[in-house]
Amino acid sequence: MHGNQLANALKIEMASWYRPTAEGCFTHLNRNSLQVAVTEAAGQQAASAVVSAKKKAEAVVVAERLVKDTNWLPKYVRIEQPNANNVADLESIDDIEDDGEIDPSETGDLDADAFEQAAE
Repeated sequence: MHGNQLANALKIEMASWYRPTAEGCFTHLNRNSLQVAVTEAAGQQAASAVVSAKKKAEAVVVAERLVKDTNWLPKYVRIEQPNANNVADLESIDDIEDDGEIDPSETGDLDADAFEQAAE
């Protein structure tokens, strides 16, 4: 949740930074997921072109072509927008609460001596 809050506070627009391509995205999806992606990006009629592709490699090329310039993003790079029901809109990064304490479960096995040596 904190990653989404930070991205929203910084006004990061992932569609400006990431473009799904055949090599970077679509070759890693199965045919059903390709169809879902194209349906989300370009509608059911466009997705029928993925279904009619004879081989997966062809479906990947079709998916890339149909999704291009739609600003569609795979789920793993989408940033959740604040929801009025559970999160107040963030105006700036200062709105993210920080109690100033470090949670030991988030630090792993940090060795304080290693930091002192690195600082020297």
